[in-house]
Amino acid sequence: LVFMMFVLMIPAATAAVLVFMMFMFMILTTTAAVLMVVMMLMFMIFMVMILVTTDAVIIMVMVLMIVMFFMLIMAVMRMLVTAAAGICGLHGIFL
Repeated sequence: LVFMMFVLMIPAATAAVLVFMMFMFMILTTTAAVLMVVMMLMFMIFMVMILVTTDAVIIMVMVLMIVMFFMLIMAVMRMLVTAAAGICGLHGIFL
């Protein structure tokens, strides 16, 4: 019985690791998508800046750029945190 339990434990542990890795990959891909969207928005903002050079638009663009910068930092921080948690979790499972 003990041997059977041990045999069952191995595939269960590997399945848990795989599911966890899939979840991590999903989080990372979502953050990457967010970053891509932010980059597109930044490019659009720069195009607007080049085309229309009125003071109000420039002020609006500056505010938007600051907001985008903070969003980008948040996304990167989330990515780092998730990566660190994933490494720690996998090491814990393997240990």
